[in-house]
Amino acid sequence: MSIYGGIPVLCYGISFSINKLFYKIDDGLAEFYARENRQKESGTA
Repeated sequence: MSIYGGIPVLCYGISFSINKLFYKIDDGLAEFYARENRQKESGTA
């Protein structure tokens, strides 16, 4: 039973750690993505 509970917990822990360490977005990049999305929406609408 520890395999069925331990392996998913281990995988979730690893993915959480990778996400916290390597996924960084700052305000400038967020504004860039928002501007790009607005341009795409206005072009297709």
